[in-house]
Amino acid sequence: EMGLPSLKKGAEYYRGKGCPACHQSGYKGRTAVYEVLPVQNGLSELIAKGMTSSELRTRAQANGMLSLREVALRKAERGETSLDEVMRETSTENCAIP
Repeated sequence: EMGLPSLKKGAEYYRGKGCPACHQSGYKGRTAVYEVLPVQNGLSELIAKGMTSSELRTRAQANGMLSLREVALRKAERGETSLDEVMRETSTENCAIP
């Protein structure tokens, strides 16, 4: 399973094939992937109190924040990138896809 959390059932994933236009890389252009921490539901108070980044991440993910890898996996599900690219460019730290 490539070290990925459970992938969406029924999703079709693609792999870049390569051509002269992309210099045989299978990729052309770039797409941004963002991990956004919405400072809501009391997070600003926890930040002010000095909560660790690990604790903040856990709390934010419990409130719906997606990790960088989760956002990238959703792009792969839409055919905007490949699983190979997701694996190469994102960390496995704290990634939890339901």
